Amino acid sequence: MIALDITHDGWKNLRAVIADLLDRKPRLVDDRGWDPLPETVERALERLPWVQNATVRLRENGHVFSSP
Repeated sequence: MIALDITHDGWKNLRAVIADLLDRKPRLVDDRGWDPLPETVERALERLPWVQNATVRLRENGHVFSSP
């Protein structure tokens, strides 16, 4: 039983580490959903009088957000 628990924890942690290293859409710190930052930035840009339409693409590279 202990071996299964250790294997389960190892697999879960391995998946989390690999996901953190991959370039992906930003997620919340608790990993319960997508980070609202891209949509927040997009709305802020669209409120500018000289911007007609904005599209924001942010990626998460480990613990850093980047723009492709």
